[in-house]
Amino acid sequence: MNSISPPPQEPPPSAHQPEQSIHPYVSAPVLKAIAPQAGDPAGGSDIIAVGSGFTGATAVDFGGTAAADFTVASDTIIGITTPPGTGTVPVRVTTPGGTSNGESFTYSASLPPKLVAVTPQSARTGDTIVIFGCKVNRARSVAFGGHPAESFTVLSDNVILAVVPSGTGTVPVTVTTPAGTSNPVRFTYT
Repeated sequence: MNSISPPPQEPPPSAHQPEQSIHPYVSAPVLKAIAPQAGDPAGGSDIIAVGSGFTGATAVDFGGTAAADFTVASDTIIGITTPPGTGTVPVRVTTPGGTSNGESFTYSASLPPKLVAVTPQSARTGDTIVIFGCKVNRARSVAFGGHPAESFTVLSDNVILAVVPSGTGTVPVTVTTPAGTSNPVRFTYT
């Protein structure tokens, strides 16, 4: 009599075999710098964080306090609006890969505004120009070579619209707040 043997069976999977991950490894973000490194204790200052691994950021905090807002511009740049706070605190970015190192941010109402540029850089009396900077939201005056702007409108912590007063030549434009007067930026009358 011939007997037919059943085919061999594979042993059941061992509970001790490691499962392979289907998720790729994501490293923690790295924060290289923030600018500016100081802002108003009331919050609302706009800053930029530069680093790497920011894609998918889920949080930005200032010493444990969540940022008022943030926008990931790219894997290397985040725009952040500061929350209210005091003292010097570490700013950190969190992604699914972890939390970044901290970069120091100081809350200080006593910092003067800092100007970056005006556009256009040349115009006529009565024209409106845009002034870009930091901490300009509490502007009390805008001056063109020591002469006050005909008028100005603060649009944000970073932007002022100013109407050019009478003048000639190339002059420094400055903004004054309760914390002091900004650095000058060049403007030329046409």
